[in-house]
Amino acid sequence: MKLIVLVAALLGACVGIGVALAQRNTGTATALHAQATWNDKPAPAFALPDQLGRTVSLASLRGHTVLLTFLDSRCHSECPIEGALLAKIERRVHVPLVVVSADPWGDAAWSVHAFAQKERWSFDWHWLLGTPAQLRPVWRSYSIAVKRKPGDVLHTLALYVIDKRGDQRAAYLFPFVPTQVAADIRTLS
Repeated sequence: MKLIVLVAALLGACVGIGVALAQRNTGTATALHAQATWNDKPAPAFALPDQLGRTVSLASLRGHTVLLTFLDSRCHSECPIEGALLAKIERRVHVPLVVVSADPWGDAAWSVHAFAQKERWSFDWHWLLGTPAQLRPVWRSYSIAVKRKPGDVLHTLALYVIDKRGDQRAAYLFPFVPTQVAADIRTLS
C-alpha cells in the first residue's frame, strides 16, 4: 500500500511539474515538439564534478547546444530506457550530454561508466556527481523531484535543451521521441 501511495505521489509530482513547465512556456518563434519552450530564459547555473573528477558547468559548455537530464545509474526501470533514447538522439545530432545524478547515495564513477557502456554511449557525455546538499539546488532549479526509498530512488525524468548562449529553450517529459528532440535541436541550432 505504501508503494502505491508513493508512486501516486510521484506521478502527481510529475503531472504538477508538467503543468508548471507548460505554464512557464513563453513561446518561441518556431514550433517545437517539447512540452515547454522558452525564448530568453537563462538556464540555471551550476558547477559539479563529473565522473572523471573534472568540474563541469553550463558556462564551460557555452557555444554548444547541450542536452541536460537527471538519471540514476543503478536504476533498472525508466533510466535505462531514457539512456537508450538519449543514444538515439545522439546518433542524429551530436551535442554534449550533461547528466546530473538523481542518486547521490549510490551513483559513483564506476556505476555511471557501466550505465554508459550498457547504453552504448559513444558520444560526449558528463555525469555530474555530488552530495545531496550539492545536488538539491540543481534539482530544485530544474523542477526535478527526488525521493529516496529503500533500494531505489524515485525521480522526475525530464530532458532540457540548453542553447549555445546558455538559454533554456525546451523541456521534454519522459518518454520523449528521439527524432522529435533531434529535429528540435536542429531547429534551434
